[in-house]
Amino acid sequence: MSNRTLPLDGRLYDYLLRKSLREPAALAALRAETASHPHVNMQIAPEQGQFMQMLVRLMDARLAAGEAGHYDFAFIDADKGGYHAYYERLLRLILPGGLIAVDNTLWSGAVADPRIDLSLLPVGDGLTLARRRP
Repeated sequence: MSNRTLPLDGRLYDYLLRKSLREPAALAALRAETASHPHVNMQIAPEQGQFMQMLVRLMDARLAAGEAGHYDFAFIDADKGGYHAYYERLLRLILPGGLIAVDNTLWSGAVADPRIDLSLLPVGDGLTLARRRP
């Protein structure tokens, strides 16, 4: 994963971040301080983080609006630390018989959840398909 998703020159990318990113000062300072870390390319880009926060709020809004069990398909390809929380929210939003595809699942661990049927596909870093049981 790259810590920068937009293929723009540095000046334009910095301008877009300054004008469109709504990032708390503490996170901006942490991002600036860790920019020279050897594993900086494993960080998510600021615009990705902002987008993921919006998706989480949207999922919570959908649940609060009573839309649980209304969706056929969901796809998770996000920060690995958040996978469990995204999965749990989506499992409530997905219809019985609906499908959740989870990318990059060959990184660690195993999934044992009696609420789903599971298939792990050896594609890329692993793609897991989880079908919510009726």
